[in-house]
Amino acid sequence: MDIFNEAMDWEGIKEDMIQAYGETFTRQELRGLIDFYSTPAGQGYVEKQGELMRRTQELMQPRIMNAMTRMQSGMWEADSSQEAADQS
Repeated sequence: MDIFNEAMDWEGIKEDMIQAYGETFTRQELRGLIDFYSTPAGQGYVEKQGELMRRTQELMQPRIMNAMTRMQSGMWEADSSQEAADQS
């Protein structure tokens, strides 16, 4: 765990984060983000972001599982078809 904490230390990743934000957002957009996060709504978003992510994942899980099941079925059918064709 110490290795992970060391690798994820803020001082160690700060420059990477600055680079990522600088490459993704314009100065005007960054100013807007700073302004937003300084408001009560922005602070509320920060406080509730973890719960929002948890709830979103919870709601998406059944969809993902359904898609995975359907993809597996399709792969099995394709594999069976290929095996039948190879045996012909």
